[in-house]
Amino acid sequence: MLIWQPVTIALVTTYYTQAVPPISTMVQGFNRQNGVVGQFDFSCHEWQLGDQHQRLEYAAKQLTLLLTQLAEQLNHVCRISPATREKLLADTIMEMLLRGLKHMVSSRLLEQQQIHPTFAHELQHWQQALKLPLTRFGRLDVTCDGEYFVQRRACCMHYRRADGDYCQGCPQQKN
Repeated sequence: MLIWQPVTIALVTTYYTQAVPPISTMVQGFNRQNGVVGQFDFSCHEWQLGDQHQRLEYAAKQLTLLLTQLAEQLNHVCRISPATREKLLADTIMEMLLRGLKHMVSSRLLEQQQIHPTFAHELQHWQQALKLPLTRFGRLDVTCDGEYFVQRRACCMHYRRADGDYCQGCPQQKN
């Protein structure tokens, strides 16, 4: 739940802007009443300019720094193995990348049949930039209705929230 905002900002600014914020300085808001992580700010406001490849590399480095800080903070409360953290990051990257591509299809900026090759191409760049083993990544799957979804490698535990449910592609979901 703590990584969805930084990952979203990393992807949006990599693909849709000319600069990436210092994601490692991100401060997130948390509503204790409903458990929602929302709102954010950066303690430093110097954004990094560059072409898409440079933005992706910078965003990946910034994400790695922030997620290392978050893992250290979380270790004071509970322990999550590095492998599980990497799987959750890979799953979140995949989910947000797919959301962006679906939006491009609905906006007529991308053809439906281009989702899979575009997804695979861009995901490879993120995997390399984040230095994540391929085994941490789930897979892109498709329903019988032709709807793409991510078959996750790790459970995000959203189903444990009062308003939560299993995600499509959740490894914990009972079939």
